[in-house]
Amino acid sequence: RTLARLIKWAGGERKEVRKGTVNLIGMSTTMRDWRSALEDLTQLVEAMGLKVGCTPGVGCSIDDLRESLTSECNIVICEEYCHETCMMYESMGVPTVNSGSAPVGPVAIREWIQSIADFFGNDPSPAFAILDKVLERVSDGMRATKGSESLRGRSLAIEGDASVILPMVEWMHSALALIPIYVRVYDGCSEDQLRRIESFLEGIGCLDALTDELPRSVQIMMA
Repeated sequence: RTLARLIKWAGGERKEVRKGTVNLIGMSTTMRDWRSALEDLTQLVEAMGLKVGCTPGVGCSIDDLRESLTSECNIVICEEYCHETCMMYESMGVPTVNSGSAPVGPVAIREWIQSIADFFGNDPSPAFAILDKVLERVSDGMRATKGSESLRGRSLAIEGDASVILPMVEWMHSALALIPIYVRVYDGCSEDQLRRIESFLEGIGCLDALTDELPRSVQIMMA
């Protein structure tokens, strides 16, 4: 709401559209190491021949906010942090690209890249190549330390924003066989997000994780 009011106060108008320019929206300075995350996501966007014009809410100026209305679209990172701001942008003619979850973990990042490529009709393969290179390095590190073997079957307690929780739990379960026993989502999640989390947990026999209390003993805690 604050961002929406700031943009209106700045007096910007959608007088023109800068083709191939996007806003990355839905990040907060309360997120740990948001600068590094923003650099990584910007690299993926630019690999598809696009340009990041503004990042509302993190590291942008008033002039950037004013110019953000000329970007071709908004690309959502965490929708909890930009739902009303996107509605304001849409009322002024700036469309929203939302993959449905935050770009966390290889599957969700790939879906995030694909949603952008689909909107613009651009080739996503250069961004996929960057992702694959990072995943290869991570995989090599895991094999070298036998990290995945030491984690398999351990219990997982996790809390956070729904758009991050969903891909994170799916990734931790599929890649490392972690068992979610305690899952809590912060306020602000949509009904659709909550249903998707419930559906996944029910599918792996862990639906009680949404209501069970945090046990006295848990092997891995993420927040």
